[in-house]
Amino acid sequence: MPPRHTPLSRAPGRRLLRWLALTLLLMASLLGPIQPGRAQLQTLPTGVIQDPRKPPVGVTRLGDLESARVSSPIDNRPLFAIASPTVFNREQIPEDRVPVEVRARDVSRKLLQSLPRSLFGDETATVRVSSSDGRPILTIVDPGNSSPIQLLAVTEEDAAYHGTSADQLAWQWRERLQQDLDRARQVLSREELLQRAGEAARILLALAAASLALGWLRHRLLRHNRALIEALQPPVEGPPPPRGPGAEAGEMLDLRSRFLRTVQQRFSLERRIRTHGVLAWALLWMLLGLWYAGLYRILSRLPVLMGWSPYVLTTPLFLLLLWFGVSAAIRVGQSLVERALDGWAGSPGLAGDAGQRQALRARTISGALKGLLTVVLVIMGVLLTLGLFSVPTYSILAGGAVIGLAVSLGSQNLVKDLVHGCLILLEDQYAIGDIIEVGGRTGLVENLNLRITQLRNSQGHLITVPNSLINDVINTTRDWAQVDLAIQVAGSSDPHRVMAVLWQVAEDLRHDPSWRQRLPHPPEVLGIEDLSPAGITLRVWLKTTPMAQWSVARELRLRVQQAFTREEIRLA
Repeated sequence: MPPRHTPLSRAPGRRLLRWLALTLLLMASLLGPIQPGRAQLQTLPTGVIQDPRKPPVGVTRLGDLESARVSSPIDNRPLFAIASPTVFNREQIPEDRVPVEVRARDVSRKLLQSLPRSLFGDETATVRVSSSDGRPILTIVDPGNSSPIQLLAVTEEDAAYHGTSADQLAWQWRERLQQDLDRARQVLSREELLQRAGEAARILLALAAASLALGWLRHRLLRHNRALIEALQPPVEGPPPPRGPGAEAGEMLDLRSRFLRTVQQRFSLERRIRTHGVLAWALLWMLLGLWYAGLYRILSRLPVLMGWSPYVLTTPLFLLLLWFGVSAAIRVGQSLVERALDGWAGSPGLAGDAGQRQALRARTISGALKGLLTVVLVIMGVLLTLGLFSVPTYSILAGGAVIGLAVSLGSQNLVKDLVHGCLILLEDQYAIGDIIEVGGRTGLVENLNLRITQLRNSQGHLITVPNSLINDVINTTRDWAQVDLAIQVAGSSDPHRVMAVLWQVAEDLRHDPSWRQRLPHPPEVLGIEDLSPAGITLRVWLKTTPMAQWSVARELRLRVQQAFTREEIRLA
């Protein structure tokens, strides 16, 4: 008599694959969401306790009936909905009532229990309709096993919910269950598993290749951006030490001239940096989108993971779209701020130093506004994210207000810095590119934000000053400057003759082509400032362009000395 071939002896590989798939399916079911039992509150994914007087997640209440969905254990596809009398308080469940979610959980457990019979028997397991106490009962029968699985009894509530008779509803459910068992046997067959695993492997290889290509492009962009950022902030070479009176002022003027000459180049580099940043951002989101679509495709094809694929299109997709929108809004908002301030900085009627200074001020305000816009949009994104998980944002805002008050009381200096920074920008006390004196320290304003001001002095030192410590500011580059020259001559000199010589010297200097651009206004000879036994003191005022007062004063002293020598006017 030939030996009897069992399914295991005929196809060990097929049996092994099916047992592996079933094992993973059972693990996924154990790790998945668990339905609550009697007198048990459902815990939402958000950590918020469900109100016992409201139906739990997945349960629909229609008056005196509640319904819950029964899904396929293979891919979580909806099969049918069952109904039970409404339980109005989950903390006080009547003895004669079974909550519909408990009944649905019991049916799902029995369907999962029936899978081994459907997959590994010689014949396909069948779903039969029998009757007990006048109620239709659905039973799963395996010809190779003598113990059938009683799946569920079709109740009057089920029939009332679907608007049909219990017998007709039982046969409808029987057809759906049988189709699902047949489909499970086909999906978990060796050929189908190998085909779907091969498709998942091809998708992963394509995603890996796309990640390498897009990652390489993004790496090139970011590396080029780092090079541009390094070029944007070249090291400042310290000038030689002062060599006499006024030498430090001349060095500051030279430092400012070099700084202003690089402003246009810096603006051009910043535009390129922003462009590369947008491209790198687009590549990153393209990569995230490809991985999201690829993983969804894999989840929807692998039998063990098919049940989770619908969830990928809910909260995770909303989160991805939400933060894509937030990041896009930040990019667009920053671009609009830059365009608006660039237009304001380039308004007609402003040229020369005034136009250049307004462009620098626009750059300062632009940085502050972009930072504020980013913070506001990120906070909105966080609040919307919490809203997706049903976390009450009003309580978070109230708690945040209390925490913010406590932090503000503990960090008053930081709040003062921010307030003073806003006032500095609004009142236009100074801007990037100005040379100011604060607390006895003079330097070129290299960086300005809402918290700190950074100065570069003539020795190349970077001085950082909190904005709350800035009370009295001397701005030497705002609008115009002035030479205040006091000259003391001998007491025997004719004051009228001396004043005429001084005025003529100042006028000749003003009309000199080499100095004309630095002297926009005629000189003022104020007259006798002081009389003393040592001599007569006379004062001359000469308005200049910003930062030109020191060089003009040195040239004026030289010409006055030469004129006094020619006119034989003796100094005191």
